[in-house]
Order: sequence, then structure tokens, then C-alpha cells
Amino acid sequence: MKKIVLLLLLNTLYSFAQNNIGIVSTDVNVRWEPSVKSKIIKTLSKGNEVILLQNKGSWSFIKDPINNKKGWISSKFIQTNIRYVKQNANIRSSTGGKILKQISKGKKVIILQEKGRWCFIKDISNNKKGWIHKSLLSNNNNTTSPVSNSNVDLAKNHIDVNSSMQIIEARMKKMGVYKKWLNFKKDMPSSFNISNIDKFFKTINSYMGVSYKYGGSSRSGIDCSGLVYKGLQSVGYEGERLNAQAFAKLGRLISQKKHLKKGDLVLFTNTTGANKLVQHIGVYSDNNEFIHAPSSGGKVSKTSINEPYYWKDKFIFGVRFIKE
Repeated sequence: MKKIVLLLLLNTLYSFAQNNIGIVSTDVNVRWEPSVKSKIIKTLSKGNEVILLQNKGSWSFIKDPINNKKGWISSKFIQTNIRYVKQNANIRSSTGGKILKQISKGKKVIILQEKGRWCFIKDISNNKKGWIHKSLLSNNNNTTSPVSNSNVDLAKNHIDVNSSMQIIEARMKKMGVYKKWLNFKKDMPSSFNISNIDKFFKTINSYMGVSYKYGGSSRSGIDCSGLVYKGLQSVGYEGERLNAQAFAKLGRLISQKKHLKKGDLVLFTNTTGANKLVQHIGVYSDNNEFIHAPSSGGKVSKTSINEPYYWKDKFIFGVRFIKE
């Protein structure tokens, strides 16, 4: 009778314990009791995800989320502080420092250290480390999986109703950037939708006349991606600043200039020697004009998208954030 009561009590404790996610750091035995002398139930492979139900000394009572089976494993073989990346994000060398790489939405990471609003993390898929802003991490993987690289999926999720994948791809081949286009299509996240496009455009327009500053995102100096970043922040974007190419992946592609609307992003290539497809970004105004932060020495201004000596032949597509 005492054993039954004890088992019921333990089950209650397990049921009401706060569940945390852990990753098994090596192949490990799952046992009936928290002891190396206890009978082995099964062996979990390195990298398996487990749900932590209770701790007892140096042991953890876990549940395998694949088959819901429970048992005890040594806590030293479990990596905790697991988080998921909420959207494509930059990994930096220090808090707010140099960008090392980009990490894709939905990636699983381990928090190794926290410093203010920043976290030093390890990417579980490749063990690479770096700093990421805390706002870009989630306790649960409730993010939408990245869009497949196939033309069908890209067309369904990121091509506007008035656009054509064939038009865009033919343009990429003609401009000699088709390989860059194929790389651009990788890891397309879910679209970011703007509910108040007028506010977005008003914010962009308010920076007219501000001097260009590489890497800038303030009224004392701003560059092309910084301008878009400030506009998106004004309408609810909570992520960190991305480069022009990453911002271009957040919306739906518009293949032709004639379908552009106020507030659409306009993207250009072959403006620098960069390996990325998108090398310059602006925001469409009206009458075939767009607002952008041009190169060093310039100021935020309006320019014709059909300017014959430069921009006309460098346009690749537009990007729309309005859900229609």
C-alpha cells in the first residue's frame, strides 16, 4: 500500500513539474531508477531531444517526446537552456559587434551565457558560437518552417499574385546573376506582413535629406538597409537589423515594375562587387520613383527607378509586405 501511495505521489510530482527541453550530449542509458545499478530501459542517441520532468540529485527524470516513454538519465549528459531562433538573425562576435554569420529561423540553439539583452549561444547543428539578441529567441519552436527551395513552394509563399517566377528567373539569367538568385532562394522565412503601410512609408519619407552613413540607422547618418530597418520598426518589427538581402526575403516578390505599389521594397543588383544577389534596397514611392540612401556623400532622396544610366538595368524585383 505504501509503495502504491509513493508511486502516485511521484506521478503527481512528475505531472506538475515544470517541463524544460534538453539535448542529450552523448549516447546515454535510460534507467528505471536514478542509479547506475538500476536496470536499463533503452539507450538514447547523442542529439536526442528530451523533456525534463524532475531532478533528483545528479539524475533527471525525462520523457522521450517521440514515444512518450519515461526514465532516469544522468544530468551531466543533458544540455539545457535550449532555445529556438524566431526569425532569420545575425550571429555576432560580441554584444552588438561584427556579424559572423546568419542563422535560420527555427534553428535550435543552446544558451551558454547571458549579458543584458544578449545571449552567447551555440548552434546545435554545427557547434558554432556567437552572440544573438535575446528578443530573437523563443522557448518553443512555434515558428513556421523555412520555405522549400523548390520553385513551386517559393511561388506559393513568396510570389505575389501579379508576379511570375519565369519573368524573374529570365531576368536573373540575362543579368548574369542566376547563381546568386539560386542562393537567394535558400531558407526563405515566412513573410512579414505590414498592417499599416502608410505609417511605414511615412517613417521612410521622414528620413529624406539625412546623410548617408555606412552601417548607420539614425538621423545622424543612415544607409539603405538601415532606412528599411527604421521603417519596419515603426510598424511592429521586433528583430534586429538585417542586411538588404535578408530584408528582401521577408516579403512577397513582385516581378514587374508596373505592379509596384507605394511601400513596396525595390531591389537592385550589380551595384557593388558583393557576392549577394541584393546589393541595394529602397522603398517605392509613386510615379516610378523610390526613396533610398545612396552611396557615400549622398543623402536620402527620391530617384527614378527607370533612370537610364544606372538604376533601370539594375532592378531585379520588388518585395511587398502587404497581405492581400
